[in-house]
Amino acid sequence: MNGLAVRRLRSLADLPLLARVAEGVFDDPIDSDAARAFLADPRHHLVVALDGEVVVGFVSAVHYAHPDKPRPELWNQRGRGGANASGAGDRQGHAARDAGPG
Repeated sequence: MNGLAVRRLRSLADLPLLARVAEGVFDDPIDSDAARAFLADPRHHLVVALDGEVVVGFVSAVHYAHPDKPRPELWNQRGRGGANASGAGDRQGHAARDAGPG
């Protein structure tokens, strides 16, 4: 391993990266239709950690529209897998804590 690279997936051209995901990164297998819809929507954001060509972690965000806020953003999920997953702290609400004040 030469270290991890971080990359923001910005368009459907990035979809092939989601075909190479380490076990345990996402809760469920990638659904290609859902992934296409996610990447095509400019309100959705996905940043991945890559070990070579394999996604070993991610953080996702979505812009929510609220009548009292001009453009709030909520970082709502993260995951890691493969050799980078210790398992400690997974699915225990750390993504919301790590994102800072809402």
